[in-house]
Amino acid sequence: MKLFVYGTLRMGDSRAFFLEDDNESVFINTIKTAPNYKLVNLGSFPALVEGGSQSVVGELWEITDFVKKGLDTIEGVPYLYMDKEIELEDGTKAIAYVMQDKGYPIIESGDWFDL
Repeated sequence: MKLFVYGTLRMGDSRAFFLEDDNESVFINTIKTAPNYKLVNLGSFPALVEGGSQSVVGELWEITDFVKKGLDTIEGVPYLYMDKEIELEDGTKAIAYVMQDKGYPIIESGDWFDL
């Protein structure tokens, strides 16, 4: 399955090793979402929220069901995040960890690495 990551799971961030060090996960490319979302700042990590007008920067990975189950536990699904199918800028779909809008500050750049 294809997973879009936009925060601490991205290469170079604190949880990247969950994907980078896993022999089953394959990096596809850096990509943005369609302009239907917003990226919000929760302090030490971001959240993708539906219903905005931003294209959020992230990475697309091919992962196994086994890896996804582990990531769900780490990411707090379904308590903190929900895993939902989102639209990418090229019209394809991927799964992403999405949060309900709770009024957190928007990251105007749409990029966790460019606060």
